[in-house]
Amino acid sequence: MYKKPTSTGLMDKLESKDEELDIKKMLKEIELLGSPHMSWKERKALKNQKVVTLGGKPPKKQRMPLSVASVMIKKQKEREQKVLQEAPMLTESLKHRNKNSSGEIQG
Repeated sequence: MYKKPTSTGLMDKLESKDEELDIKKMLKEIELLGSPHMSWKERKALKNQKVVTLGGKPPKKQRMPLSVASVMIKKQKEREQKVLQEAPMLTESLKHRNKNSSGEIQG
């Protein structure tokens, strides 16, 4: 019923973990080498991400006044409503297009 894991299976798992760690290290090095070509916002975000991974606190989100935020929220809701209204029309046009294209293929 229970099969004792063989040493080759354990070695394969350890090797795959080592490969994953090597790939992660290489990706981090690539980010560090590319940082001089980044904008200051990207460098700052990378630095903040590094601080968080080392156990630091993440930076606080920027607070926005309610008068500004309410306008943005209202516009976002309007966009969502517009997408919901257009979705049935898009599905109908796709269905119609699929019917026409399948008819043209025969011949």
